[in-house]
Amino acid sequence: NNMRYTNDNEVWTLVEGVEKLVENNVEFEEIINYFDNALKQKPNDPYILYAKGGFYFDNNNYEEAIKYMDKVLEIEPRYVFALGLKSKILSLLGKIEESKICMDEAEKIKSEES
Repeated sequence: NNMRYTNDNEVWTLVEGVEKLVENNVEFEEIINYFDNALKQKPNDPYILYAKGGFYFDNNNYEEAIKYMDKVLEIEPRYVFALGLKSKILSLLGKIEESKICMDEAEKIKSEES
């Protein structure tokens, strides 16, 4: 399942919890701790890993964000949103060729699924 969403209600609840923390301007480290605790409950959940990487991305920590996209893609190689975000990060880091490879892979997967 490549979607950005999950059918697992526990995972939904965990990720919604993060969104509330962000809305309430909770400290960065506290939100990272929340993600770490969520991952203790749901180890290697690609949706939580994607959300954590996205949080790093939103805070301009591209190196950490890309590590999380790589973890997601190890578990779920066809996770289109992770490929898309990885492509965007690589582009921001000036790695245009690598960025294009990720984007092409994402497009290929999307076309196979439509």
